[in-house]
Amino acid sequence: MVFVAYELYKAWELGRFYQRNTHPNAHDLNIKLESINKYWHIVFCISAGSGVTAGLSLLLWFVYKTIVAAAKLSGAT
Repeated sequence: MVFVAYELYKAWELGRFYQRNTHPNAHDLNIKLESINKYWHIVFCISAGSGVTAGLSLLLWFVYKTIVAAAKLSGAT
């Protein structure tokens, strides 16, 4: 959700920039992109961290449920 919100913010800001500047030069565009992308590392860390956490929790839950189900089988020690 953080990544999607960041991408929507970036698209909204670039849209506003192009509405105000119908013929922007490369320098102005680069300045705007730098101001938008200054939060990229924070967004990446939050997105990657939450994604890895979610993946690991799913994997651990699957392993736990498999062990519990195997223990309930008749004849299991």
